[in-house]
Amino acid sequence: MISRNEMDKKAEREHRAKILAALSDPTRLQIIEILADHTEMTGSEIAEKANISHSLLCHHSKILAEAGLIKKRKEGQTTYTSLNRELLSDCAKSLLY
Repeated sequence: MISRNEMDKKAEREHRAKILAALSDPTRLQIIEILADHTEMTGSEIAEKANISHSLLCHHSKILAEAGLIKKRKEGQTTYTSLNRELLSDCAKSLLY
């Protein structure tokens, strides 16, 4: 029988794998790097900096959001995106320690 601790470790490992898979695409990694330099940005600002279309940004943003790497906040009709720095930091630390 699998212990609760082993189940928790397995779930954490699967989540780290999802995060790393999301980061494995060069465009998504570029989006993360762009967000790392800003508190938050609109989709148009990110797409412009990354030199990609808004529809491509939406595709990649969905994957990053599903992994928990980005957070979104809506103000009126504008959606602001920010990096989930804590999750990214925790993931890196869990691999190193």
